[in-house]
Amino acid sequence: MEASFLEEEEEILNVSNIEASFLLDETDSFERESSVTLEASFIDCDENMEASFVVNQATVSASTPKKQNVQQPTSYLVNGPSSSNTESIRPLAEKASSVNIATPCCANECNKRLSLVDMEFCLEKIQDLNNVEQKQLILDILHDSSTITWDRNTPKATTNLVICGKKVCQSMFCRSYRISGSKFYACRKLYLEGVRSVVHGNNGKFVQTEKTALAQAWLTDYIERIGESMPHIKEIHLPIWMTKTLLYKRMKEEFVSRGYSSRKIITKGYFFEMWRTKFRDVKIPKASEFTVCGMCQSIKSLQEKASNRFDRAECERLREVHINHVKTEREQYHLARRRAVQEPSELTVMIIDGMDQSKTDIPHFSQKDKDTKHLAKLHVHLTGVLLHTKVPNDKLAYGYTDVKHIPHDPNLTIHCIMHTLEKNVEKLGKDLFIQLDNCWRENKNKYVISICSLLVQYNVFRQVTLHFLPVGHTHEDIDQMFSCVAKVLRRQNAYTYTEFCKVVAASYTPPIQMEEVTYVLNVKEWMSPHLAGAFGQHSKPLWFQFLKSEEKCLMRYKMWHNDPWEPREAGGLECFKSTPDVSVIPEWVVPCMDRTDIPFLMRDIPHKYGGRLPYNSYQNWKEYLESVKRLGTVPPTPTEWSFMHLVNTLDTREDTAEAPELEGLPGIRERIEITCPVITIGCQGKSASVSGTIEEVSDSSSVRIGMLAAVNLDDSTARPYIGEIVNTQDNDVDIHWFRGSYSGEWRPWNCGSGRNVMPYTSKVVTESLILWGFHLTPGKKLPQKIVNNLKDEYAKIDEHM
Repeated sequence: MEASFLEEEEEILNVSNIEASFLLDETDSFERESSVTLEASFIDCDENMEASFVVNQATVSASTPKKQNVQQPTSYLVNGPSSSNTESIRPLAEKASSVNIATPCCANECNKRLSLVDMEFCLEKIQDLNNVEQKQLILDILHDSSTITWDRNTPKATTNLVICGKKVCQSMFCRSYRISGSKFYACRKLYLEGVRSVVHGNNGKFVQTEKTALAQAWLTDYIERIGESMPHIKEIHLPIWMTKTLLYKRMKEEFVSRGYSSRKIITKGYFFEMWRTKFRDVKIPKASEFTVCGMCQSIKSLQEKASNRFDRAECERLREVHINHVKTEREQYHLARRRAVQEPSELTVMIIDGMDQSKTDIPHFSQKDKDTKHLAKLHVHLTGVLLHTKVPNDKLAYGYTDVKHIPHDPNLTIHCIMHTLEKNVEKLGKDLFIQLDNCWRENKNKYVISICSLLVQYNVFRQVTLHFLPVGHTHEDIDQMFSCVAKVLRRQNAYTYTEFCKVVAASYTPPIQMEEVTYVLNVKEWMSPHLAGAFGQHSKPLWFQFLKSEEKCLMRYKMWHNDPWEPREAGGLECFKSTPDVSVIPEWVVPCMDRTDIPFLMRDIPHKYGGRLPYNSYQNWKEYLESVKRLGTVPPTPTEWSFMHLVNTLDTREDTAEAPELEGLPGIRERIEITCPVITIGCQGKSASVSGTIEEVSDSSSVRIGMLAAVNLDDSTARPYIGEIVNTQDNDVDIHWFRGSYSGEWRPWNCGSGRNVMPYTSKVVTESLILWGFHLTPGKKLPQKIVNNLKDEYAKIDEHM
């Protein structure tokens, strides 16, 4: 029967209902046999692509009575597709009808064996799969329906492809599943190689977009500058007033100010997701377990009380200024550490701090219990020191322990500094950078400041810098070391002092070199008679610098890194009115044994700890407590101390002979640093614009405002002195000072911060000018010719002196 689609619509629907009625009877009492063979073809009719469906043959045979009013099927025969309703079948039917089953596929005419139901079955299995899942499906079918034979060591596959129990060829198989031949051959190749699972080519590869990399780098840098490593847990805490939304807003504003478009900035949601996955150890605590910054808390309280947007904006500005100060101060310590590793002969960096004493009591049990909680314990105090220089792991770790029998005051801090320097005298650089916290009792006092002055006075170092971080922002890498110690102590027992030292030493990389502090020298009393007087306001500045001028060590100070050194007029302040003699050895500090609880320990250790302590630890405790009791007896005055071994060691660290300059480098430098010559026409243009000597500057008419000038000052340690002439009066000129060096860049020197930035100027006499009218190179450096002239002029001045 052959008819057009429009005329035979009703008849085709009846045929479809017959096709859909192949069901298993509910009672399984009847058996039905049906076969439907459809050959369909689509005939293009016109531009609107009207389809004309031709039914070539429809044969229905049944051996038993049929059920009336047959509905759409809910299940197919064995190995057939399943569907829950007719709506889910219709899209499949449309896709199945689009498969060209009329065109012959092979000599066996496999296309005549399949029906639309078979097509729907294939499409239902593959339509919702991605590319990898589709290949996995085909590979599974090949493993179930193929066998491998070998022909001269070459594997060959014999495949029997079946669709709904009907054998088909490869071409009809691909047509039914709507896959390309290349995909089938790719799966067949995997089958021959013995592959069972298909893995995507990018599986396991980490692909990161540019904007994600930018955001991750920004957040990493911010966390390094402002985050604080917790000493008791492996976490980094941001300030408690910070929020993720505020941090994202700050990052976005910074990127926009740099010219990045919004397409180069990740979204807020992805920023949170990146934080959750990449920065799991970074937390913003609701409340800090340690002393918090008072300034941060004050700004937060004011911002909560602000009732208008102007006050809130001002609070936000002040908080931004405060955070920038903290970031800058942290950065200076990190830069100093990096320089100490890269230039160990020039700089050594040291940081000192004490660990939380509640975690270092012994006997120490990882699992606490009520029976031993109230018993006597030996309170061990651990002072940690990290020395940064060019060694494996870029640092050396030291731990100094005491049982609280000596006061925790400047004497203990000085003891740790001196012993660490003495142990590493061969690794020291010419300059020393010491990082301490703001505890006035142990660190920020006149004794620690004065001992730094003595290190320069006795030629141990060329320069010593003493740096303190702002209060509430002092957690650094030394606290990370304490965090590692606390983490190990939470998992391990330390029954005796010996075991405690072993556990602490092995808890960090590099291993901590432990030393028991039995006695300390009373350096306070030794240097007190020589101090220049009472120190005042020294608890405020964060920076102290000590350098030698005219055989005397002077101290300079400043509040923030970007501020100029004070005092500006004089070269610095003298800490001593007379220099202490290091050959005169200080006396010992008298120990105080009241806080050691020795009687209670001797009572509780053998009798009350019961089975918590191993049997062999009792004898160890007995011997150690006897040695602790002997600490109460002050030994005779020592014959030498650490400072004596450090005197004049700077001379052994002087520069070796400089290597000859690279051939051709002077010519390249001269070509790059070339300055514009002065054009002259007749007498025009001829002026004292090159330079003048001391004898030639008696006439100040050649000095002009805006010229750069080199000045001779009494302090010869910071030469050269360069500045811009901003005003001239009679025999005086006002100089706006620049900061730089012979080989480095020169920048205008300003003081203050924010809106209070002011040029750093001084009034000098014209006779102190030695060179003027020169220019800096495009790289803001002094031309080599000017450098040579300056050195010659300063040499002449020194000869006359």
